[in-house]
Amino acid sequence: MRFIDLTVPVTSNMFRFPRPDHVAVSITEEGRYEDVDCRTSRILMGSHSGTHIDAPMHMLQGAETIDEVPLENLVGPARVLRLQVGRGGLIDENVLDPDLIDEKRIILDTGWYANWGTDHYYSDFPVVTTGFAELLVERGVKCIVVDLPMTLEVHHAFLGSGVCQVENVIGLDQIRDDRVMLIALPLRIEGIDAAPARVVVIEGM
Repeated sequence: MRFIDLTVPVTSNMFRFPRPDHVAVSITEEGRYEDVDCRTSRILMGSHSGTHIDAPMHMLQGAETIDEVPLENLVGPARVLRLQVGRGGLIDENVLDPDLIDEKRIILDTGWYANWGTDHYYSDFPVVTTGFAELLVERGVKCIVVDLPMTLEVHHAFLGSGVCQVENVIGLDQIRDDRVMLIALPLRIEGIDAAPARVVVIEGM
């Protein structure tokens, strides 16, 4: 078996969505060995910092919160779909054979993760269309893992249909197989819209 970590490392002042409600990440030492005989740290971060999972509540009042998302949607066999479309390209319902959407967990590899941390990551990314989102919903997808930002319209299309979104993954070039085991587990924080997550795939099971 081969374990592949797709998670952005969490660091102070890490790259984030450029809007005031997405707070800067801060990690500071609180307890020191010389004072309390151990080390403890304070972590300040937003629910959408780095690699994270969106729950339907992110877009819909009264919808499922992150602690209510079924774990079976986040853990299990996944299909890797590789779509190299380039800057500003469209990812619509015509970019692939619908029969390739044959798992309820889909990992979308566009190559855009290589731009994580750059000025244009959030500006001229390939655009997932609502038509593509609706196709995945029609095919029974319950979890979409993406390496690029998505529009509010697509957020509504996925989350409004109960599909959870795993966002800001990196390192998809390490994946060799088209089918893997996905493990995407958010922190179990009650009543909120999203949570940071450790996202791993396993090959060769």
